[in-house]
Amino acid sequence: MLGSPGGDPTPSSPFVFGGEDDEEDDELEDVEVEIDTVEEDLLLHGRDELIVKALASGGDELRQYARQIEGDLRVVERESIGDYVQESENLANLHMQIRGCDDILGSMETSLGTFQRELGKVSREIKGLQERATGLSVRAANRTHVEAGLSSYIDGAAVSPQLIHAVTESEV
Repeated sequence: MLGSPGGDPTPSSPFVFGGEDDEEDDELEDVEVEIDTVEEDLLLHGRDELIVKALASGGDELRQYARQIEGDLRVVERESIGDYVQESENLANLHMQIRGCDDILGSMETSLGTFQRELGKVSREIKGLQERATGLSVRAANRTHVEAGLSSYIDGAAVSPQLIHAVTESEV
């Protein structure tokens, strides 16, 4: 069972990894761990080869690995910042181009909306003209029909020129 540095087992007392006497650990944050949690973890994972090796080395390899990872992260962070700074002008130009395109698209949207309204007006005018043409066509057909009927009646009711001459020239 693990305990405090004095050898007295106190499962609820916190144990702090790292310390003030190791100057290299100043960059790493101290981690506070409950002793009973460590015991449970050791029982669960104590036979794992990597854990046994890390415990046997006293954690020096883990500290060195953590420092290496932290250093690598700093290098990557600096590179990322440099890349961002290098690309910032391109990103600003791209942003301006996108805004310009957005403005153009907005203008096109307005123009197309106006065009659509105008087409609606033209469509209504065409429908009105079609209705009027249909009305005129019906009227023309009706006139033709009436004319045909009147023509036959007039032909039947018409007085021949000889009859007119006889009536006007003869004595009454």
